[in-house]
Amino acid sequence: MSGAVRLDSPQTVCAEVIERYGGVIARQVGDGLLVNFGYPQAHEDDEARAVRAALTIIAALLELGSAASLLGLAASLGLTSI
Repeated sequence: MSGAVRLDSPQTVCAEVIERYGGVIARQVGDGLLVNFGYPQAHEDDEARAVRAALTIIAALLELGSAASLLGLAASLGLTSI
């Protein structure tokens, strides 16, 4: 279908981006996600993958923009490494 508008949920968008960058959703609580990079398979650049995924998620959610703002949705992301 050429020119079709894709209406994905924010959770679907996040899950697709996380998978693309090699992350694994470890826990979902409500609309929040805890995501691991480097487990169960480690990569030399897991920290960079996590940052790229976070930035891509923000960009993708901004693309949902007008629909999301009508629903009163907001997003925040946090990163930590140990």
